Amino acid sequence: AQVMQDNWDALKSEAKVVNGRLESHLAELSKVNAAFSSGDSSTVGQARLELLDSRIAVVADLRPTIEAQLAELTSLCAQLGRAATSASQRAQVTRYNAMREDLQREYKRTSENIDYHYQHARLIGKPRTSARELNSDEENLLRESRNVASSISMIDEVIGSASASRDLLTR
Repeated sequence: AQVMQDNWDALKSEAKVVNGRLESHLAELSKVNAAFSSGDSSTVGQARLELLDSRIAVVADLRPTIEAQLAELTSLCAQLGRAATSASQRAQVTRYNAMREDLQREYKRTSENIDYHYQHARLIGKPRTSARELNSDEENLLRESRNVASSISMIDEVIGSASASRDLLTR
């Protein structure tokens, strides 16, 4: 029984350390995201793109680190679940799993937000001299934008025609 308790304590201690490092790295990623978000009104165009590009190395370093720590914490939670022998230990495992899920959601939300800022800045913020400078994602998004604008124009024509027909019928 003492060996199981020692194993539990070692796993719990390791989970606390990994959780602390993970929270620290997520806080750093959130600061980068906050810098991008706060730049919405004051930083536009090329300046916004330069701000994003200046932080890309930080984001590129943090993402794999956070993903590895999330995987490690997931593994530790599973090991804790197998090592839990009492009701209080099972409750602690449940708490660790809930914290891990919260951290995963926060990471996903922050990463998606950062990706949005990059995509938006690349589409809107970069001056272009020719269509050859566009990458395929940007070309596809711009083509989609033109198609949406064309569809809206056609919808307006149909609505105008329908309004004219209604006016003729109500006279």
